Amino acid sequence: MIDFNDGIMEIMTSIIAAMIVTMIGSIGTIIFTKIKNRKKANLYKRIKEANLVNFFYDRNVLNSDSGSVGDDIKRAEKEVFLIGSWLTSANNEEFRRAVCERAEAGVEFYFCFNKLDYNTIEIYAKFINSNVEDIVQSLYNTYARVFEIKKELSAEPRNKIHIYSHNQMLVTAFWGFDINHKKAKKRRYKLDHKLVKGEISHSYGIEFCYTKKCEFSSNIRDAYMFVLDNANKLDNIDDLLNESSQINKNMHDIINKNFK
Repeated sequence: MIDFNDGIMEIMTSIIAAMIVTMIGSIGTIIFTKIKNRKKANLYKRIKEANLVNFFYDRNVLNSDSGSVGDDIKRAEKEVFLIGSWLTSANNEEFRRAVCERAEAGVEFYFCFNKLDYNTIEIYAKFINSNVEDIVQSLYNTYARVFEIKKELSAEPRNKIHIYSHNQMLVTAFWGFDINHKKAKKRRYKLDHKLVKGEISHSYGIEFCYTKKCEFSSNIRDAYMFVLDNANKLDNIDDLLNESSQINKNMHDIINKNFK
């Protein structure tokens, strides 16, 4: 026969045990939530500190969130920097109109792309699963277009277009808009990173603005300004081919054959 007091004790023990389990579970949930929220808070804090305004994981997202390259250029008030390998949208009519419009408004443009260095071009070709001839053609299209845009401008705005060649392998292109503007909030930056053996449309990157809270924007700016400061200023396509003949030696004929 079951003792009544023993039955009550078992029930009370079960209730207490359940309460303890519930309390432990609740405390665990609270601790987990706090840790999770703290990680989120730190993430948001870092994003705010770096003043990130956009992240894009392919070109379609970039265009839908921030607009085209032409839209970016049209917002510039003082200067535009593009330092990278080459420009896939160089033949885009919107790009041409935007550059002409802002140059005529007094905006300075600094375009800096790769030299016709055969060794670097060969590395690029392997990186994006292409061939040397296609890379050379991309460089030609880029340089020919920016020189063409510069040529069609009248004298004063023409002097606002500055074209350079650098000797770095850059798989991340840098756009800088008004980076020396007196109003810090006007300084905008964009990094566009190419994937190994990936389509150009799959490139990803971030957009951010200047902030005093950390040195992120300043470090990025200084790194790419170093590339520009050590680049060669070009007056025409022949300058590029002359560079090629000096740095490529026996390989220059391959460059010259495909640079058209």
